[in-house]
Amino acid sequence: YVNFIADVFSVGSEREARIEYLVGKFDLGADFDRKISAYSHGTKQKVCIIASLVHEPPVWVLDEPLTGLDVAMTRMVKETMISHAKAGNAVFFSSHNLDAVERICTRAAIISRGKILDIIDLSDFRKNNGGTLEDHFFFLTGEDDETV
Repeated sequence: YVNFIADVFSVGSEREARIEYLVGKFDLGADFDRKISAYSHGTKQKVCIIASLVHEPPVWVLDEPLTGLDVAMTRMVKETMISHAKAGNAVFFSSHNLDAVERICTRAAIISRGKILDIIDLSDFRKNNGGTLEDHFFFLTGEDDETV
């Protein structure tokens, strides 16, 4: 699958080095050559993350990237997202984990029922708001934690 994605994005001579680096970084090792159907959910998630990075995208789009990962791999993915952004790229991801969003992101959009309710500069939010992003979500949606 990773090689297929590398082909789709015309990854050239650097393919093997990139794949080897990412496989090592995301701790797939000997498991990398197994059939995807034999992987756990977390390992499938790691394969998808590797495939999404193999072509070094300027905009990295992820949907719930931390789901199914153990604690160490969750940290690795978060650190990779931050370093990818610091390298001048954009990381765009959706998550229900607002604590992670608050720790990782510089900007966030709160979306409920398909509508953008707010776009937040999180550095300003942290300085000027006594609450959390989760508190802000509940304020904007009119829901409280007991109904969710």
